[in-house]
Amino acid sequence: MIDHPNPLRILPVAIFIIFLLTEGLCRKSHSKNIILENEEDVIVLTKKGSNLKVKCHYSEGYEPDDYEWKKIKDNRHFAVLPTETLSTSQWLDLVNVRFDDEGQYSCIMNGFKGNETFSEKRDFVLKTTNYTREPYGKMKPKFQKVFTEDVPLFVNRTLHLNCPFTSTSDTQFSWSKNNELLNEKKAIIEGFGAIDNEYSLKLSKLSDAGNYTCVVKNKYGSIQNQFTVIVYDDENKKPLSFEYPRDLSLKSGDSAMFFCHAFDYGNKEINWYFLNSTNPMNIDIETVDLSQFKKMDNDIDVTLLSGKLIIDPVTIHDAGWYICVQKGFERPLMAEAQLIVEKSLIKVTSVEDTNQDENISDDKHFVLSLLPMLSTLPMDKKLKARIAIETLVHNIAFPDLNAAENTHAEEKNTTEKSSTNTDSIITI
Repeated sequence: MIDHPNPLRILPVAIFIIFLLTEGLCRKSHSKNIILENEEDVIVLTKKGSNLKVKCHYSEGYEPDDYEWKKIKDNRHFAVLPTETLSTSQWLDLVNVRFDDEGQYSCIMNGFKGNETFSEKRDFVLKTTNYTREPYGKMKPKFQKVFTEDVPLFVNRTLHLNCPFTSTSDTQFSWSKNNELLNEKKAIIEGFGAIDNEYSLKLSKLSDAGNYTCVVKNKYGSIQNQFTVIVYDDENKKPLSFEYPRDLSLKSGDSAMFFCHAFDYGNKEINWYFLNSTNPMNIDIETVDLSQFKKMDNDIDVTLLSGKLIIDPVTIHDAGWYICVQKGFERPLMAEAQLIVEKSLIKVTSVEDTNQDENISDDKHFVLSLLPMLSTLPMDKKLKARIAIETLVHNIAFPDLNAAENTHAEEKNTTEKSSTNTDSIITI
């Protein structure tokens, strides 16, 4: 006689097994060992649920006597009080890594060199990813955006250079100026990683002008891009830049437009803040509480459009510092500009002048209305059309910046050319 199993007894066991599989408890967690060789900021990007063992290594023949691991920044880039010691071992064990584990970790080693004491530091930044598929093929790194090579900069401002990339394996990336190495970092990537790769320098000088190159390489190949930085001591000589905001000196009633395309990638939101008289040079974007400043939102006189900030019209109350901010991979990314507003003299406005101002406003809104059409264009034409449209908007908003020394005939020529450009954009 065959004894058939009772289905009612098997069902609870099957449900329990399905639950374990769903929660990932039946799978063996992936484990990875990482050895920190020196003080460079190492980026570790791993899959959620992984196990990590990180070694605080010293390779100069002297064995440290004690180790202390602490977490110094959380997953929002904010500094945390390093009161809790995570480990006093040479190894830091992170089991079943979660989002809350993200942040910056630091290890302090202490020991003796003969009769003298020494102290060494190692640190790394931990990020997690939901990317679970194996990388397809052997791929070298890729840049996340198209770059503008020339970077105009006003003296005593912050130099911002951003060279974001993606990679599917361990990657080294560096910055150099005129072929002299500035810094070099390493990213340990499991699966897929998208990294900002920013270089910044406060209080720039004329001597900071030059050719800056970012190089990114993994075991499958390397890529690089060169930025030509030109530093100006006269803001009026500095050309327009779509990548970073530019200082503006306007009269009350004019239109202000700030660009921040350098951070326009990776589907990340760009926020604008009004700092009033607070100079961005005096704040640390990693620790500052931005809630103390006014966050710019769409309003009657404020328009936020594809990372741009438009204030129309400006008043003396709008004068001050503005920053655009994006939540970066390692730290927040920031660029700044100052708006100076002079009081306009009261004058009698003729009907002809009023009609002309209305026509300019209508032209500006018409050109801006063309931007949503870009989504239907191929990628190669989308960038050209976008730059052309934004150039037209800038020409309309700031007519006296374009040809201050042109003759009347040249101004007429420029107007006809702008009209032709508008027609060509519509027909792309």
